Amino acid sequence: MLARLRRRFEVPVDCQKLSGQQIKIPELAENLSCSLALREQAEPIIEQIEQDLHTLINAVQQSSAEVSRSVAQAGASLTDISARTAALVRETRTVDGTLSRLAQAAKELTQASTSISAQIHTAAQLLEQITSLVGAAQSQIEHLRASSSEIGTVVNVISGIARQTNLLALNAMIEASRAGEQGRGFAVVTAEVKALASQTAGATEHIRTSIERLQSDAVGSVRTITEAASLASLVGPRFVEVV
Repeated sequence: MLARLRRRFEVPVDCQKLSGQQIKIPELAENLSCSLALREQAEPIIEQIEQDLHTLINAVQQSSAEVSRSVAQAGASLTDISARTAALVRETRTVDGTLSRLAQAAKELTQASTSISAQIHTAAQLLEQITSLVGAAQSQIEHLRASSSEIGTVVNVISGIARQTNLLALNAMIEASRAGEQGRGFAVVTAEVKALASQTAGATEHIRTSIERLQSDAVGSVRTITEAASLASLVGPRFVEVV
């Protein structure tokens, strides 16, 4: 292209044509001078055009390279986006599965809570019944302790009678021994009465000991049942609050 531009500014000289004509030296010199002047004027323009073309070509090449890099980066970005999208889909599916399991666990927990609430309600009712039974047992033990106290009083009376009978039998034996032969039969009866009085005293002592143990056990039972009733009265309302 540059060569064509240069040729346009050159003045062609046809030697054969000039050979048959009269050559006018001044005109030829003038033409050559004009041609050289035009060429000198065109040379910077041609060089500038050449530089501009080189610059344009370099810019086009750089732009093409940048476009190629941009396309490559865009392709890599699209590949990365595709991979991330696939990973996001997998994570979404995993989250869906986790949410399903959580929903099932929440459902089971609700069912278990309902069952536990029913069991706690039943336990609260049982505690109320136990409290009532403990109160009744406490009342019965108190009645038993009172009855044992009355029995102890009766035993004390019987024991006193046995002691008095024993003393009377002893006095009767003394009087019978003083009567001699006539008081021998009475002495035998008195001895039997004394033996019965001694047996009665032993039996009443055994009864007294048993009653004392019974009263002690009754007191311990009353204390234990009272503590159980107190605990039941404290735990029962807690169960009701939980329910």
